[in-house]
Amino acid sequence: MVVTVPLAGELKFYPFNETFRIGFGAPAMFFYLLLLQKTSFILPGFFTGAAVVLFRVTIDLVTGNMENAWLSFHHHISAFFFYFTYACLFQLVDVKRYRHWSLLIGLIGLFTELVSNGTELLIEYFLLKSTVSFVEVMEMVKIAFVRCFIVVSFFNMVKLYEAQSREKHIRKQNEHMLMLISTLYEEAVTR
Repeated sequence: MVVTVPLAGELKFYPFNETFRIGFGAPAMFFYLLLLQKTSFILPGFFTGAAVVLFRVTIDLVTGNMENAWLSFHHHISAFFFYFTYACLFQLVDVKRYRHWSLLIGLIGLFTELVSNGTELLIEYFLLKSTVSFVEVMEMVKIAFVRCFIVVSFFNMVKLYEAQSREKHIRKQNEHMLMLISTLYEEAVTR
């Protein structure tokens, strides 16, 4: 997650201004958080947020987009708060309890993404003085809705594949047990 989310976040576009970006990092993180079963979400969220900022600062310095590391860090620190807020909200809501309710998971993901986007926009407002209009916020809601339910669809496909794989494995075990039992029965009858 710490490697994939920053890379996926670089597949992006800027729908409103030059500071707020929409990328594939959030859907990738949503998917990974759904896959995590026995781990707290907060620590992976912290490290993922830090990795995203570090990755973006490194890209800025290598490509020459920013003059220095501090300016780049100042520009990208709001992304840390997005990912960290995302993970904290997932932990707070305890999404693991709802693993079998796809619609509810999608709505939780939508809520989580919107609150995290709001946190990121708030940080950008205080640090970079960037603002968004109501129309832009509505676009953000639409994008978040589509992204969340696409991720839930992929997650459901993974769960379906796992269930089919488990069923196939159990069927093979049962067939093997039947063969053993029939062999034992045959030996008992012939003796």
